[in-house]
Amino acid sequence: MAPRVGFAQLILGHQNYYEPLVLAYRLLGWDCVLFIRPELERRFREIGCQWLDTVEIVQFKGRGVDEYHRFVEDESRSLDLLIYDEVYGDVDSLFRFRPSCPLILSLHDVNRWLQKGSTGCISAWKNEYRRRCVVRRAYCLQVLSGEQVNYIHQKKLYSGKIFTCAAGHYEEVGTSNHPRRHTRPVTFSIPGSVHPLKRNYESVVDSVAGIRDNLGQPVRLAILGAPCSEKGHALLGRLRETASLKGVELVSYDLFIDEDEFGRRMMETDVLVGDFPDFFRSGHTLEYYGQTKVTGIFANQIRYALPAVLSATCKPNPLLASSTVTFHDSTVLRRIVERFAADPRYLDMYQEKARMNSRYFTVERIAERIRESIVESLERGIFRKFSLDVTSDKPAERRSGYRDARRSLSAGTRTAAPSSCISGEG
Repeated sequence: MAPRVGFAQLILGHQNYYEPLVLAYRLLGWDCVLFIRPELERRFREIGCQWLDTVEIVQFKGRGVDEYHRFVEDESRSLDLLIYDEVYGDVDSLFRFRPSCPLILSLHDVNRWLQKGSTGCISAWKNEYRRRCVVRRAYCLQVLSGEQVNYIHQKKLYSGKIFTCAAGHYEEVGTSNHPRRHTRPVTFSIPGSVHPLKRNYESVVDSVAGIRDNLGQPVRLAILGAPCSEKGHALLGRLRETASLKGVELVSYDLFIDEDEFGRRMMETDVLVGDFPDFFRSGHTLEYYGQTKVTGIFANQIRYALPAVLSATCKPNPLLASSTVTFHDSTVLRRIVERFAADPRYLDMYQEKARMNSRYFTVERIAERIRESIVESLERGIFRKFSLDVTSDKPAERRSGYRDARRSLSAGTRTAAPSSCISGEG
């Protein structure tokens, strides 16, 4: 029987984070199971997530976070590993969550979960205690960058096992490998939801407009994401007015973009751009870009083999450093984007570096790292902290028990992966 890994607490917008993990575990011979609400599965399929056809879908049709966690607890008896994508979860409910298999807790905001020394009301101390308990019960933590790992170690926030997995992968044969033509106008893109507090869009519009003013060239700026709030819609409206006044062709969207449209726009892109603040507030904590928080632009940089121009706070993965140009202020940003537009050889050089760098992030390489860091540890029986949270006293009995159990719950509906996919032929 093939080992089984489950994915819980999936959210819209992180589909490109789940895909390389699913493909890598499948390559290692594992069966993948998604515990997902029907409406979220429908949205994933609407935006073109074809990798869903390679996994077993277990739909949760109940209500509330507590019921979802009880549902996953029961299903976890048939798993060898559970990956929980924690973003904005209910701390009280997670404190009570006791899966019957090793748990990997995937953290996106480090300080939100690991920062010590809560101040203020008693509830803040209680939540910190509960977060620590949840983290201690995890088999390991999973983060997006080595910079996050360095921050955790420097601040002595966690001493256990940490696995790093970038939120994207590169396909040697696919859209990300097609040669990119030199189109005019030169196209700069800002991928991601329009969020006024997480990006500075005005500086990018002003810098791109300088290409037209100083070089006399037409230029295109694509904002590849939908506003996530009323403030986001208002900001997008102002950006459209500014771009029109400055003669910049602006591509933007009011609704969520499907994968096909997003991929088409990315293939028209020459350079990715992102101007980020030093930090932003997440709940009661501050998250610092490049240290505790990782921008999703890196995932697109990997997937589509594109160079990027980013604010210096966003420290790139060392494997992407040679295809990333950083800036400290808007004057330098304008100078960089103008050079990309004015010098085709400079653009060619960075696009070639981007293609070379993306090859470090193929599914095969991700699978090898998972095998070395996680699978071999599980096979050797290392990290048995989870044994305190389940009923059996004997690890061997417990392991065979949750492997062989196949519970059919009234709250859930199963959709098995096609047999050709399970055998690795798909």
